[in-house]
Amino acid sequence: MLQAISHLTLGFQFASPGPIIVELGPVTIRWYGLLIASAVLIGVSLSQYLAKSRNVNPDLLGDLAIWLV
Repeated sequence: MLQAISHLTLGFQFASPGPIIVELGPVTIRWYGLLIASAVLIGVSLSQYLAKSRNVNPDLLGDLAIWLV
């Protein structure tokens, strides 16, 4: 459901996309879930990249990320 949001002084409007990205049967994917998953993947990738540059085994960080998440 799209909701109109308007700015009082400028008079422009844009449509809010709503909280749900897609519904596939009983599975509902929401925007905040997509953002959290993206942040975790970017964080793990960045830590593995930095581990390589500092001579640390990046596989250890991947295993640690599984336990931390």
